Amino acid sequence: MKILHKFILISICSTILVSNSVFSQNKKDTMRYNESVIVLGDYEPILSDAFKINRNPTLFDTVPRLLKFDYNILSKRYPTSFIPDAIKPAKIMGEPISRLYKNYAKIGLGTYLTPLAEFYYNSVRSRNTLYGMYFNHFSSWQSLQDYANSSFSNTDLNIFGKYFWQESALSGEVFYANNYYHYYGFKEENISPVLGKEDINSDTYSQFYNRFGIKALYQSLYANDNKLHHSIGINLSDVIGRYKSNELNFQLNFDANKKFELFNKQKQTLGLNVIWDLDRTKINPSEHPATTDLYSSYLNGNDTIKTLSALTFYPYFRFMLYDFNFDVGFNASFAFTDETNIYLYPYAKASLNLMDKQLTLYGGISGKLRKNTLETLRMQNSYILDNVEIGYTNNKLNIFAGIKSSPVKQLDVQLEVMYSRLNNAPMFILDTFFVLQNVYKAIYDDVNLLKIGAQLSYSLHEKLNLGLGGNFYSANPEHQTEYWYNPSFDLNMGIKYLIADKITVDLTTKFVSKIPGFQYLDGIFTKETLKGRIDLNLAVNYHYSKSLTFFWLLNNIANQRYYEWTNYPTQKFNTMLGLTYSFR
Repeated sequence: MKILHKFILISICSTILVSNSVFSQNKKDTMRYNESVIVLGDYEPILSDAFKINRNPTLFDTVPRLLKFDYNILSKRYPTSFIPDAIKPAKIMGEPISRLYKNYAKIGLGTYLTPLAEFYYNSVRSRNTLYGMYFNHFSSWQSLQDYANSSFSNTDLNIFGKYFWQESALSGEVFYANNYYHYYGFKEENISPVLGKEDINSDTYSQFYNRFGIKALYQSLYANDNKLHHSIGINLSDVIGRYKSNELNFQLNFDANKKFELFNKQKQTLGLNVIWDLDRTKINPSEHPATTDLYSSYLNGNDTIKTLSALTFYPYFRFMLYDFNFDVGFNASFAFTDETNIYLYPYAKASLNLMDKQLTLYGGISGKLRKNTLETLRMQNSYILDNVEIGYTNNKLNIFAGIKSSPVKQLDVQLEVMYSRLNNAPMFILDTFFVLQNVYKAIYDDVNLLKIGAQLSYSLHEKLNLGLGGNFYSANPEHQTEYWYNPSFDLNMGIKYLIADKITVDLTTKFVSKIPGFQYLDGIFTKETLKGRIDLNLAVNYHYSKSLTFFWLLNNIANQRYYEWTNYPTQKFNTMLGLTYSFR
């Protein structure tokens, strides 16, 4: 850089010197020469024409101009192929599949010579088949003190199966049940004054029923909501009593429903349910071989056959609107007995979920035609005879409302209020024809019934389970003074506690209020109120292993003799020891 600066300085100085030298030379020349101009003639000054520079300014544009051109794309696809690499299936790391046992057996023996036997058989996991069987026997062969022979026996056998296709399933069931018991509602010391005999054979007041039948159900299992879902079921059963009574029941049930998007951008369900129910009851009083002394004059006569047949149509529509779930429709029943009657009932139910589904409000209105047959009535009261009067109960109106709540995960609470108007509702009273007062008959009356129920369940880490439920009843019969043999209040409580994963203690309590009943003395009916009762039961289970458990049952710990029906006391304190075993 220093060399460059020196060069520039020398150049500037040289230029200045040359310029001075030229100037000095021109000045000397001027002073040396003197030129003169002599003009001859007149002087005429001439001014030449002016001209302007015809040069226009130009602007240089730095923005390049785009050239216009046309082009075309050849629509020709080059053939290519893509073959993805195979991916190995992912392995799910979790708990192993639990082991299933095909067989389960339970046996026990208790006081009052009470044996218990129970057995299950089920198929294990399968894609398209399920089958099994169930057997149960429970009996007691020791009579109550001071009363007639009170032994009883109940046996059930059930064989079932189910087969699955891709979009449908077929299930079936074959069953048999035997119920054997005695009309023991009298004291043996009263037989002699009444009948003039010192003793009487227990077969005279025994009864048994055999019930067997089949069930079949075919149903669709479509995953697509747009298809028509449907099912059809058939039930056939026959009940045969000891005294040649016979009741045949046939029921056909059909249901079809389909989902549509009609409004609110949600799918609604439109369906139809059709039920045909037929009962044919035959009574043959002349076939009572062991009741010559007690019932022959009452039961002798011709066979009586009565048929109950009803055809019910139930169209329904289910939809959701503004967070409300609705289920609406109506029930049209055609009853064929001695004459044809048509019953029409409304049906509507609405529910609303609040507080992130922790609180549910629901309510509705409905009605139904209910049948009263030998089978349904003997399930309510075993101490009726075959010649019970059968018919229909018209549940004209049923209004209900309730609340379901789960304030915390472990707690569930439900409260419900229901009002029903029943025409021809059954009740039971002692049959005055039988002097031993050990046989009941059915009577019918119109009843307005109010029911208030509440339930509570609590679970804590699978260690503690608590259940509490109660119902309050208020009945107003039209002709009878009381709603006979129906309590005004009942309460159920259960506590189940697991100790050290080995011992389970299950305590159940049932309290029933006073029950209005009848007593027939000296040809006069008098009201007899059955005392309220507390039934306290305890079950202790020792889980020796996953497959073997020992149990100890203690029933009626309070050792009370209470009555469910007039003249029919229950067993006092009784206990049972047994075990359960699961195996393949």
